[in-house]
Amino acid sequence: MDMSTALNFEKLRERIRLRRIELKMTQDELAEQCDLSKEHICNIETGKSKPSAQALYDIAGALNLTVNDLVYDYDNASGKEFQLLIAELCAGCSQSEQKTLLSVLHTLKDHFPLLAYDYGGNK
Repeated sequence: MDMSTALNFEKLRERIRLRRIELKMTQDELAEQCDLSKEHICNIETGKSKPSAQALYDIAGALNLTVNDLVYDYDNASGKEFQLLIAELCAGCSQSEQKTLLSVLHTLKDHFPLLAYDYGGNK
């Protein structure tokens, strides 16, 4: 998976549907929280229509996610893709903000040993 390529709407719609189900939320409930019609939510989930940027933002909020959580497939990302995401995040930051982010990453790594291991238990 290359995170720099065009948005994969099939995966996006599936992530929306699965997260909604995980939260035990109906399409009606999601639609109401997003100020969209149930039909529009259904069409997004079935791939009949694509969400606008505003709809995507509203859906992510209603699902307690960020837009990035919906757009990027973090579970299947490679180390290089994560490095790219971190670099992109830092690109819009001042030097002071970059130092703060680096400090936070070091703190997380030092205080959460599980971060040193992948899900397979490899270092």
